[in-house]
Amino acid sequence: MKINVRVANKVIQKTNGYTFESGDYEIQPFKITRSRVGSVGAARNRYYYVAHFIGFGDMLDVHKNSIVGVEEYAHLNRKSNPKFNPNKLTWDGNTAYLV
Repeated sequence: MKINVRVANKVIQKTNGYTFESGDYEIQPFKITRSRVGSVGAARNRYYYVAHFIGFGDMLDVHKNSIVGVEEYAHLNRKSNPKFNPNKLTWDGNTAYLV
C-alpha cells in the first residue's frame, strides 16, 4: 500500500527562529494508527489516521535533523489518498500492521 504524505524537507531561517517547507512524498507505511475524532454522536464513528514509515531522502524532523532510516509518522490526508479504504485493513484495536 502506498500513501501520499507531506513531510518537512527544507529549513527556512527567520529572524528569531525557523520554520519548514514541506514536500509531498509517496511512502510505504509499516503500520497505520487511528484515534477517534470525538466521543459523542457521529464523531464516535469517525477517525483520524496516522501513517508510520521509515524516513528517506531529504526528510527532516522538528530539530532540523535528517530522518533517513528513522521511524517517523505523518497525518494521512484522505483527500490526498482517495483509494485509502480503512475497512480493507485488519485492525488490532486502533492499529493496523501492514506487511
